Amino acid sequence: METEKDIIAEWLNQGQMLIGAEAFDEADKYFDKILAKSPMHAEAYVYKGLVKANRGALDEAKEMLNKALMINKNYAEAWFHLGNIAFMQDSFSEGVKCFNKSIALGYSHPDVYFHLGLMYEDREDFNEAIRCYNKAIAMDELNTTYRIRKASLHLATGRYEEAIQSLNELRMIAPDNFDSYHLLSAAYTMQGQFDDAQRILEDARRRFPDDIDILFDRLRVLAAKGDLDGALKLVDDAEHLSLNEEGQRELLLNKGKLLGQQEKIDEAITCFERALSTGGDLENDPEDGEILYFLMNAYLARQNYEKLLEYAFRAEKAGDSDPYVLCAKYYIAAAYKNLNKNNSVEKYKDAIRYYRQISMENPERIDAYLFRAMCHRDLKEYDKALELTDYVGILQPENGNIQLIKGNILKEKGDIRGAKSAYQKAKKLGASIPDGEV
Repeated sequence: METEKDIIAEWLNQGQMLIGAEAFDEADKYFDKILAKSPMHAEAYVYKGLVKANRGALDEAKEMLNKALMINKNYAEAWFHLGNIAFMQDSFSEGVKCFNKSIALGYSHPDVYFHLGLMYEDREDFNEAIRCYNKAIAMDELNTTYRIRKASLHLATGRYEEAIQSLNELRMIAPDNFDSYHLLSAAYTMQGQFDDAQRILEDARRRFPDDIDILFDRLRVLAAKGDLDGALKLVDDAEHLSLNEEGQRELLLNKGKLLGQQEKIDEAITCFERALSTGGDLENDPEDGEILYFLMNAYLARQNYEKLLEYAFRAEKAGDSDPYVLCAKYYIAAAYKNLNKNNSVEKYKDAIRYYRQISMENPERIDAYLFRAMCHRDLKEYDKALELTDYVGILQPENGNIQLIKGNILKEKGDIRGAKSAYQKAKKLGASIPDGEV
């Protein structure tokens, strides 16, 4: 005969299955049925918390989990899920406390360490993040998500040898994991080991013959290697492929970049404009911001200020959330100036206010400081422009473009010796210097 305990156990199982199927409303009804029969059922509260969290109602999810802990303060899994919610709510100390509490209570799932690693990574404590990822991997050696995250962090922090080692280990464990090939080719490329990057991508082509992302990885390697003709040939060979709109857009964008590097500006513009008209929209497709960025720079190089203004106005609508189009306010002012429009000074002042606000809200946005400096330069407020470039130069001493901008300001100010010194520093740091400046 079926007992009440059997009924509750089945409802709990059915509710869990419905969560897995993302049928959250239906799952919640099963947990409510359990609590109607057994109001002190801590596990039902935990799963109700998961339902709330999946709906984005994080405060309500915390309320459910805390009810479970009122019934059983040593419920380790409830502490783990509270840690996840703290992470989503940017509460670092609370998250670490909850995760550590779940560990102390015996919750030994590797996800605890993985999520701890995510929290430390978010706080830019990269060594501690790697330590946590290593613990998660030690507990579940076959989990590719843990290994990819660890390798990605190594890559993002310039630890290329460590990334390469981690990714080669992953390829041994999971040879059909595409991300390992993608990241490994990127690591080799950043190290300047182009032959190794191409070898990895050839292996990837054999395993994933229909994957278009491998084509774009190959393009990036050839471009980094300086083989622009080889990269363009690869693009031309790929134009016959049946690509979706996203693939066509990316192919045209890459072709435009390559043509731009060869100073074929008009051909590059044609590619960028075709890319922009191939599906997508600026609000929902961030790649369109990148296309607009290259179009604005191409028309600036052509000194076609009417077209520059047209695309700058279009880019301005994206707002400062898209880093590619942050330049739009400056380019609007510069176009007004070069088109001899009466209110160009006000446009520059508007841009300065805009970039100052971004700098106040996000001090790490170095690009906003540099565009402010360029606005002051164009207004012949050279001392203010130099003050800003000197400030960001302290924050990023290895950024050659900062020295290049400083050189341009000093040259326009008439300080030829100072400009030459800045250009020399920029060249040493890898920036591209105008002919005859050094």
